[in-house]
Amino acid sequence: MRRFLPDKVTCASALSGFLLACSFPLPDYTLLAWIGLVPLILVMQDRPFKSGFVAGMVFFAVALYWLNIVMTTYGHLPLVLSFILYLLLAGYLALFWGTATWAACRLKQFRDYPYALTLPVLWVALEFLREFLLTGFPWATLGYSQQAWLTMIQSADLFGVYGLSYLLPLCNVVLGETIL
Repeated sequence: MRRFLPDKVTCASALSGFLLACSFPLPDYTLLAWIGLVPLILVMQDRPFKSGFVAGMVFFAVALYWLNIVMTTYGHLPLVLSFILYLLLAGYLALFWGTATWAACRLKQFRDYPYALTLPVLWVALEFLREFLLTGFPWATLGYSQQAWLTMIQSADLFGVYGLSYLLPLCNVVLGETIL
């Protein structure tokens, strides 16, 4: 009988999602956002959509842990139903991450566009779309991870939260491609 062992794409992607979730409040390790996507960058060309989806699923499941508590405490939903809805929401939000990594990999494969050019733009565009699509979900935008770093928050005065959401994947791509 064969045991289930996750492959390197799944492990690296899950690590990225976890590191990015740790950059948000509670535990609030802000600097992790500047390196958190590097494991994903290193493996996303192997399985473009899966890697982004797994990273997004782990990220949203960890960063939005409080939604399950709210649904049971204030919404009075049964625990099982609230957990199912919580996982469905995390899966829906992870689709945006999977789409960003898939599109960046396809543009690299077919047009030879570098990830540094495509991934940050796709990331911000899909975060913006997520804010409005199907009534929107503006929480957990990557730029919000910098809320505890005063210098970065002051730069958001110039470029907004999406400017920070652009800089974070750009920095991660540059670091990831330096390692490759």
